[in-house]
Amino acid sequence: MQRMKYSPLVIFSLILIVVGIVPIIYSLIIFPDPPSVRDWNYTNVQLISAKDQQQESFSFAVFGDNKNSISTFNKLISDINRDDVVFSVETGDIIDNMFDGQSEYRTYVNQIKHFTKPLLVIPGNHETEGSSCAYNRLFGRLYYSFHFGDAYFIALNGSHEEGLAPQQYAWLKEELKKSQNYRYRFIFMHVPLYDPEAGEYQLGHSLSNKATAEELNTLFDINHVTMVFTAHVHGYYTGQWHATPFTITGGAGAELGGTDASHYFNHYVRVNVSPDGVHYEVKKTAPPFSNILTLFIHNVTEFIHSYLINHWDYLLLALGFLGLWLAGRIRKKA
Repeated sequence: MQRMKYSPLVIFSLILIVVGIVPIIYSLIIFPDPPSVRDWNYTNVQLISAKDQQQESFSFAVFGDNKNSISTFNKLISDINRDDVVFSVETGDIIDNMFDGQSEYRTYVNQIKHFTKPLLVIPGNHETEGSSCAYNRLFGRLYYSFHFGDAYFIALNGSHEEGLAPQQYAWLKEELKKSQNYRYRFIFMHVPLYDPEAGEYQLGHSLSNKATAEELNTLFDINHVTMVFTAHVHGYYTGQWHATPFTITGGAGAELGGTDASHYFNHYVRVNVSPDGVHYEVKKTAPPFSNILTLFIHNVTEFIHSYLINHWDYLLLALGFLGLWLAGRIRKKA
């Protein structure tokens, strides 16, 4: 009986498929939640609470939408570590949640472990609407509150364009009552009430229902919220929704949403709190893009870089099957 001979291309392709499929099975079936952290936000709130609560003046950083970024997000982490802030808050879309999401969480957790100050995270739509449910296991509750100095902080699960669930809305009303004992009130949520790109009080890349947006806006107005921080729009905008100031900070590394240099750039916002008031500084973390070509090159480079790191196993599978297909075509022509 004649032994079947396999070409080097077939053997190499099969090796790629085996090497690629093993980590996928491992992460999806054997160990679906690989990062080694639990209840991250609770731990970091405790770290913040352990600091000097009598500080009348302090600073914190806010940013959002890193969404799988490697180089840009790593630079942002380094910049914040050098900054004199007490803690940071990320306003969602920490991963892209393509395929299983697990490898992206692993990369993200390994990145944020380099923060030298406490970091708090709230969910974005890519954490709550994708294929992975790891957010709760890693970071804990979807919404929570804490205080520091003379400021009250409310972190919401504002990840859905439909708005807040009734239970969370009732909780928010009670939290805003508690916050009246403090001079400043800061809200963090992922999806903005309105879309600044669409025009004043217009919907778009924002809450999807005008009545829902107006209801939340009124609640913030009557409770004198100092600032609402959101993301979702991949850029920087600031202004007022009726009586409530807002800041959209979505430049932590995800693909930027436009070419207008006044709005679309990588950044975080430094918030300086003092008895004299609150001052906001926009900190750019990368050089500005001179034109649409450099912006395009940046976005493509970051995309390729992040997906090569996060999804190399799927890439090996694709290359392996492509190799088998090519080997079959070569054999037919021989």
